[in-house]
Amino acid sequence: MRICSPLILALAVAGCFYVMKDDYDEILERPSSQWSSRERLTVIAAVAQSNLWDKETNVGVVVIPYYPSVITAINRSMQATKGWDEDELQRSIALTVSDDTLSSLFQNHANLLNENGIYHKDVLELDSLMFLVTLTNRSWPCAVPMVEVQMSATDPTVRKMVPLFLQSDMPCPTYDLSKLSEYIYLMNDQGLKVHPRWIWGRRHESLTSQETLLLMFQLRLGEYHFFKKTKGSMKMVVEGFDRSVNLDFPLARVR
Repeated sequence: MRICSPLILALAVAGCFYVMKDDYDEILERPSSQWSSRERLTVIAAVAQSNLWDKETNVGVVVIPYYPSVITAINRSMQATKGWDEDELQRSIALTVSDDTLSSLFQNHANLLNENGIYHKDVLELDSLMFLVTLTNRSWPCAVPMVEVQMSATDPTVRKMVPLFLQSDMPCPTYDLSKLSEYIYLMNDQGLKVHPRWIWGRRHESLTSQETLLLMFQLRLGEYHFFKKTKGSMKMVVEGFDRSVNLDFPLARVR
């Protein structure tokens, strides 16, 4: 497993979604060596999903899948920062693909990339898939409203800010994180579910401050493959909070 780069982490934390995100397919038609820094961010943002638009739920969820295109965009940005040549880039992409998708094609690094410098094979050759998931408790910490009141019956200038409610009257909802592997799962369009093989990065037992997590899902089990009969999209379902979150990931973008 490789630690996520500041690029992808910043996108997840900030929830940045560029207006260019619909140009994902057009960008992938060009060699990745020609992608600008903005286009690399666009590739990542185009496949990210979130519930940030839903202001009625306490828990904000942002999910970025480590598709091969995302892995390519991250490594191209690292190449620009570290000055890698193309051989170093391909080795890094091969290692990342191996770590983050457990692709059965890892044995032959040279065949991992197409003519545009992108790992692009049949999705059934992805044995596992990793996701970056951030969880934010929007209700934490609770801020009790304050009001200014006159403290002296004779002197109106003697005033003080006091809480409108007791803190106990306005409890902050927190959520148990000890069973995340049960709360989060992928579901294909046949309704079949797969829970994460492992979850890395959890810092607390309950959701207070923001959590940034890596989740690995195993897609292949013997002859069965999660994507084998999936025609449209998969969903990531996040339960165990105030509302269930359903995020849709079109299979056509698993590239």
